Amino acid sequence: MRIEADLYYIENWSLWFDLKILLLTPFKGMLAPNAY
Repeated sequence: MRIEADLYYIENWSLWFDLKILLLTPFKGMLAPNAY
């Protein structure tokens, strides 16, 4: 799964995609049931 995600990122890189990742990461981490 991780390799597929990395390949998707490489093929779809953009500034907006990076900003989306940065903004959504904290929320996904807080809402994930297996988050630390």
